[in-house]
Amino acid sequence: MRKALGLSSPERRIGLAAHDFAQAWSSAPELMLTRALRVEGSPTVPSRWLLRLDSLLRLLAIAPETLHAGLWLGWQSQLDRVGNPRPTAPPMPKPPLAVRPTRLSVTEIETWIRDPYAIYARHILKLEPLDPLDADPTVAERGSFIHEALEQFLKATGDGLPADAYEKLLELGRKAFGPALDRPTVLAFWWPRFRRIARWFVAQESVYRPRLAGSIAETKGELVLELAGCRPFTLRGKADRIDRLKSGGLAIIDYKTGGVPTNNQIETGYAPQLPLEALIASAGKFASVAPSPVAELAYWRLMGGRDIAQIIPVKPDAMILAAAARLQLEKLILAFEDPAMPYHPLPDPDFVPKFRLYDHLSRRAEWGVIGGRTRHERAYAGGHAQTRDRCSAQGGRARRQRLGRGLRRHGQDDRADRTDPCACCWPAAGRNACFV
Repeated sequence: MRKALGLSSPERRIGLAAHDFAQAWSSAPELMLTRALRVEGSPTVPSRWLLRLDSLLRLLAIAPETLHAGLWLGWQSQLDRVGNPRPTAPPMPKPPLAVRPTRLSVTEIETWIRDPYAIYARHILKLEPLDPLDADPTVAERGSFIHEALEQFLKATGDGLPADAYEKLLELGRKAFGPALDRPTVLAFWWPRFRRIARWFVAQESVYRPRLAGSIAETKGELVLELAGCRPFTLRGKADRIDRLKSGGLAIIDYKTGGVPTNNQIETGYAPQLPLEALIASAGKFASVAPSPVAELAYWRLMGGRDIAQIIPVKPDAMILAAAARLQLEKLILAFEDPAMPYHPLPDPDFVPKFRLYDHLSRRAEWGVIGGRTRHERAYAGGHAQTRDRCSAQGGRARRQRLGRGLRRHGQDDRADRTDPCACCWPAAGRNACFV
């Protein structure tokens, strides 16, 4: 029938496939043909080509199953052999002093404290993550849209709130979102949230502005720190909003569309953004802001969901936090001016950054996590004191309370392994360098 229809025979196609295959491997010095005996538990049938090869070998008095039998069986015997474990240590890059950064932003100082390796990868290796092709706007971009709209609103209404303030803010929001509003997810989810945020913001402004003598949005500033024996270090920052209070002093506000650091993280120095901005503002280093003590620090958390927004004041006194942040930063600068000081990845597992863009580069999965737990968690839950990461007793109190039940089950006592409650110590060059 195939011949009557002018179609080639199956044998011809098989012969052509065999010819192409032979042409492909004829130039290879060695070729290994393998097949699966079972697929999802069901036996498989070898291809006609393999059966013909087997027949050819048997005609030559060669048993196919004996070819390289020692090699194959040797590999098979290694499948279940464990061998001696070889623990992998975290990377400890120690770049020369000349390439170490001397200019960082207030947000990068937090990264420097929580994940020095990220500073090494970004500022010394000059590595930047690539965005996926044709990706939807990220959460960070949503925050940028909202920041842009609020900045333009404050600049446009500096002389007072107009009667149509809500409509004005929506108009500025459409300009800030721009082409992103063409994406269905942005229009369906983000824009309704922004409308709720805008309504709350206008209502809050009508109550808050009578306290103010003036406001400045998205202002930049730099403060140069000069320490003995160190290169000058430039701390730069961009404040979302600085208000001059009629009662005296400044109020610094940071808009947050995501998580907000706790007061404990701020006091212990793991979230120094606002205290460092207070340090720059009190020195008069923000553009268009005269030197003045900072009276208030606050986060305005803008969510737009069931909980539309929340004002979270930072305690205790802003100038006390600013002085502590400066002292911490000076210790950090001094420590990393030592060429023997490595850029550790995630030195304190209790305070890791929310976004860890360089974990794959530091190969953290090999040395830091097994079974979804950090080495610190495994130590406290399993009672293996010899593998515990040293961490701040004050900052790690909540984590230890959660893991204490597993510790008590193993009859271990964690008191002997606690470090100084005021210090987070990183092992460096055979000594401990204390930063916080």
